[in-house]
Amino acid sequence: MERGALLNVLQSRQKLLVGVDVYEQEPIYDTNYELLHFDNVVCTPHIGYEEESSYI
Repeated sequence: MERGALLNVLQSRQKLLVGVDVYEQEPIYDTNYELLHFDNVVCTPHIGYEEESSYI
């Protein structure tokens, strides 16, 4: 994967929706992280799929 490719596509204003849970560097602590500022992008932590009720 080309570094910054997703950001380039998002900046091109194509109509698409994106969900991200893996990042080039983790964890993301910077509130100015570019992907967090797009209305059409949902960013979750890498364990975003987990829920309390799935634990035994």
